[in-house]
Amino acid sequence: MSGPGFWSGLSRASRRLLLSGAVLLLAMMAMIGLAIGSMRLSTLNLAQHSIERISFAVAEQSTRAIQGVDLILTNLRDEAERRHPTPSSLAPLLQDPASKIRSDLRDAVLPQADGFAIIDAKGDILVHTSAWPDSLDPGHDHARLNYLRINNDNHIFISLPFWNDSRQDWFVYIARRINDADGNYSGAVIGVVSLGYFHNFYRTLVDDDQFAVTLFNRQGITLASYPLALPTGQRPARLSKLWDQVVFSGQERSFEGSGLTVQGRRLIAVRPIAAYPLVVNVSIAKAAALATWQKQALLALAGAVCATLCTLLLLRAVMLQLQRLEQSEFSLAEQSARLATTLDHITDGVVMIDAEDRISVCNQRVLELLDLPAGLMSSRPTLETVLAYHRAIGEYPNEAVADHLLQQLRARTPSVVERHRPNGTILEVQTLPLPEGGLIRTYTDITERRRSEAQIRYLAHHDPLTHLANRALFRDRLEQDIARADAAGHRLALLYIDLDRFKFINDMRGHEAGDKLLVEVGRRMRAITSTSETVARMGGDEFAVILPLDRPGRTAADLANGILRTLQRPMEMVSASFHVSLSIGIAHYPDHAGSAEDLLRNADIALYQAKTDGVGLWREFDATMQARQALLFEREQDLRNALGKKQFTLAYQPILDTGTRQSVGCEALLRWTHPTHGSVPPSEFVGLMEKLGLIVPIGRWVLETACLEAVHWPADTHVAVNLSPIQMNDEGLVDEVKAILIRSGLPAHRLTLEVTETSLLEDNPIVRNTMDALRAIGIRFSLDDFGTGHSGLGYLRRFPFDGIKIDKLFIQDMVEQPDAAAIVNALLAVSAELNLDVVAEGVETEAQYEALRQRHCQYVQGHYFAKPLADTEARRFILTHRTAPIPL
Repeated sequence: MSGPGFWSGLSRASRRLLLSGAVLLLAMMAMIGLAIGSMRLSTLNLAQHSIERISFAVAEQSTRAIQGVDLILTNLRDEAERRHPTPSSLAPLLQDPASKIRSDLRDAVLPQADGFAIIDAKGDILVHTSAWPDSLDPGHDHARLNYLRINNDNHIFISLPFWNDSRQDWFVYIARRINDADGNYSGAVIGVVSLGYFHNFYRTLVDDDQFAVTLFNRQGITLASYPLALPTGQRPARLSKLWDQVVFSGQERSFEGSGLTVQGRRLIAVRPIAAYPLVVNVSIAKAAALATWQKQALLALAGAVCATLCTLLLLRAVMLQLQRLEQSEFSLAEQSARLATTLDHITDGVVMIDAEDRISVCNQRVLELLDLPAGLMSSRPTLETVLAYHRAIGEYPNEAVADHLLQQLRARTPSVVERHRPNGTILEVQTLPLPEGGLIRTYTDITERRRSEAQIRYLAHHDPLTHLANRALFRDRLEQDIARADAAGHRLALLYIDLDRFKFINDMRGHEAGDKLLVEVGRRMRAITSTSETVARMGGDEFAVILPLDRPGRTAADLANGILRTLQRPMEMVSASFHVSLSIGIAHYPDHAGSAEDLLRNADIALYQAKTDGVGLWREFDATMQARQALLFEREQDLRNALGKKQFTLAYQPILDTGTRQSVGCEALLRWTHPTHGSVPPSEFVGLMEKLGLIVPIGRWVLETACLEAVHWPADTHVAVNLSPIQMNDEGLVDEVKAILIRSGLPAHRLTLEVTETSLLEDNPIVRNTMDALRAIGIRFSLDDFGTGHSGLGYLRRFPFDGIKIDKLFIQDMVEQPDAAAIVNALLAVSAELNLDVVAEGVETEAQYEALRQRHCQYVQGHYFAKPLADTEARRFILTHRTAPIPL
């Protein structure tokens, strides 16, 4: 079927039909090519997300492995420096069998660590764990450990990897410097960590050989890898400059690059570990990521080939029929029958309309796609008859649409359009005019294709969990709303929203509960906003709302208050009831910003201010917030370094027996002395500690320091220490408290732990189990700030408390305000019935003390008796005020 002879032998009608079929085939192949390309892009995006999730998991686990070693090194270093060692005195200190440092070294056992040791300034090992490899001598590794001698900082040091013949494994040193009392180098605490541990861990984490995991230091030196065989201790030659740029920026990033050991392109996720000089590299071969797509593409191409063959067969059949019609009028019936048979066996609907606007040919597929009765179509109806039938069954919304379609068909112009039927079917309709004045129309059902494309477009612009707009769609709508505001001369507001304590709920109840909580938050926010107001999930537990201020009576403050009220209602999910609070920052355009980027930034600054001021608040941006945020950022950085720089101290508030005025113990209070700003009030840094995740290490230091001090008090006194909600929800708290009591030598019955209602709000079984385990060894619990919370009496029934502390607000008002006195009377009566000890805090006057004494309140504390005292002053006060029996 090629050459000028074939073409010249065709009739004019056959030539036009062949050209039309070629156009149809080309259009179909082009659409299939676009669909395959779209599938390829989606497959690569899914692979990119997969390696990013794996890199996050690997980085988290690697960080925890290093943190376990670092915790032991930090404790050893702090204990050594606390005794102010010198190069000459450190060794005798360690030789003492009862030395706490030797005890810590003996107990330091971690699966990733092959041993711990302490060296002096010359590099000689003073003491080490029993597991320390005999063949390792840090004193001969000056090149690896010289950093500690030169650099006097508080950073952890991780050496270059080295091979150990006796263990047949690669190791690194992880060390911290020990300073003497003058700040000079006195030695180091060292842990030797097996890199084979990380290799084995990655092997268990990545069960698909398509993925490759590598651990580098920040200079690109390979520490561990799986399954790639990268030389340990060397920088791969193919490590790109882009990799170095990502590591330098400190932000995770994924990109496409060359393989490190084999040829070929790979999808690579690089995630620097913020806390340590390490980098996690996760990659997958691009060819492996596209393997599934290739199979789908082959199937699509196979389908396209089949469709092409069917179309060619159809065209050939039609051409044969036309040729036979031209050759003999007597074979018309036979040719029509064959054509009908052919048409009835193809997947597309085909209709032929003659020059008189009659339906001369239609196949069975047309009847199915257009819901046409066979009897009507077999009578060769006119176009007007068919359109009248469709109008009668509601196919067209009005007569004007049907009339317009009739005019288009009579114009005999080629076209390709989409037709959306009332039943939801989407048809692609192609119209080709015939030389004799008629038409051929083909109908292809593309409903599923359009639904798939719509779903892809939807997922590209919406959060898959909450189905709210995602960050990309939100940014696009913000730009559009700003343009409309400029054109109409009105304002708009941006509300930036962050859930308070969401990480706490996620950690305690699991990701399923966290996801359902986010879905419910999104649902409630949609319920109180209109269709003209965009609600988006910006990522994690952050949301945002665009509020066009083009209607009177609708303000950002009203919407913020409505959101706060709506989300304060309890949320029932995963067999638990959650009380959620949130913080909101508000910025207006053009009052506070001239662009979308500035508006987002300023709303975020206002959100930061709201979270700083408390929980469940909203704040509107003003120019002073930027300066306050800069100051707060500086305060955060100082707070991160305060523990290492020994800027924290403890003050002790005496607790006295009401009847005898004799001291029965003290409450330990944390104090921070800043080298520039002086004493910082606890109200300005305690909340920051919880937000920055510093409450656990600082709380551990407070507890151990208080116990070490209380050992020097008389045996019938106690020390009270406050615990944060985060500490109470830590499953490792019990072991930590036991270890502190052993190290300090303080009997358990002399320690009272004070908790607030915030620790108990979620009724977490972890809290109850922790309290039961600690009370079993003799530790006592007190409910702090009693009377100011939500349901204190209920907590006294559900949790094992030994006593309560009445909040100072009631104590300071009870003399002059009868309602406060009534509350104190009630609390004392309830405590007596439950056999609980009571401490009244905040006593500042003789009248307050006398009122409490007459009401038989057991214990008191406050400035009337003594302000918080330093350790030596507290000892003197206790010795001069001998105690009665132990209270809380």
